[in-house]
Amino acid sequence: MKPRVLITGASGFVGYHLIESALNKGLEVFVAVRKSSDIKHLQSYSLHYTYPDFTNAESLETEIREKNYQYIIHAAGTTKARSADEYNNVNATYTINLAKAIVNCGSQVKKMVFMSSLGSVGPLLQTGAFLNESIIPA
Repeated sequence: MKPRVLITGASGFVGYHLIESALNKGLEVFVAVRKSSDIKHLQSYSLHYTYPDFTNAESLETEIREKNYQYIIHAAGTTKARSADEYNNVNATYTINLAKAIVNCGSQVKKMVFMSSLGSVGPLLQTGAFLNESIIPA
């Protein structure tokens, strides 16, 4: 059986390239997408589509256990929201729920990779500056 990877944010630009790379490495690829996502550009690939409930850590734990993911690449997030609460819910709470679910699955998940974008803090104010934990979101 091929190792299984779950890729969140799979319908985006980065997600598309992650899918290609995972398939080229011989992984069985599961993609987490919103039901409203445009996934026409993914139709030519041999993928498994899933629609996890990121609002609920227990539901995510069930998803991970049932589908037997060994690897998770979390590249989902939002750069636009109607409110700060919505923005933080998608980018922070969903990630925390996924991390809790992975921890609760013990050693089943061998590795989780968390990716974000410059959109999470806004553009750097100085040329040549580096992103770190002291950067104030803009």
